[in-house]
This record gives sequence, C-alpha cells and structure tokens, in this order.
Amino acid sequence: MRKQITLALEAFAIFLVFGFWLLLGVSSVFAHEEIVAQQNCLSDVQIQQSVANSSILPLSEVLTRGNVAKNSKVLPPINVCYVDGELFYQFSVLSKNGNAQKLVLPATLPIS
Repeated sequence: MRKQITLALEAFAIFLVFGFWLLLGVSSVFAHEEIVAQQNCLSDVQIQQSVANSSILPLSEVLTRGNVAKNSKVLPPINVCYVDGELFYQFSVLSKNGNAQKLVLPATLPIS
C-alpha cells in the first residue's frame, strides 16, 4: 500500500511539473500574439498574402536592401507592423560572431 501511495504521489508530481511547463509555453505564445495585436501588426497569414500580392517586399529583399550580412541568422519572431502609418519588418538577427541586433526595416518600396 505504501509503495502505491508513493507511486501515485510521484505520478502527480510529474503531472504538476509537466502541466506547469505546458502552461508556460502556451502563455508565451499568447503573450506574443497579444504584443503583436497591441502594435497593430499583420498576422502570419496577412504577411504571406501581402508578399504574394506584392503589397510588401519579401523578407529576403528587405534583408538585401537593409545591407544585412548574408551570414546573419534571422531570429523569430518576425513581425510586420505599422509604424506611423507605414509597414515595417521587425525582427532580430544573429551575426556570425554571436552578436544579436534588433532591426526595423521598411516593408514597402519608397513611393517615387
């Protein structure tokens, strides 16, 4: 009987730890979505549609126009948000030497 109680307590402890870990992961996803919504940002689907219909530039072109080193790694999340009525990509890059940098680059071509 004692062994069964011990096993039940161990199982419950594992359940609590896993549940807490899962809760943290889910809450961080919701926190990111809330930040995006507060900043008036496009959803991932809206970004894909905007690139497909040429409303915004693809990220690869933005990186080239922004003179971002080709060996830099783009870190998630990648957001496209309105800043003063214009759309900008907002993301971080990690350079080859390990330096991280936040970037905000125009998502559209300048109107000429």
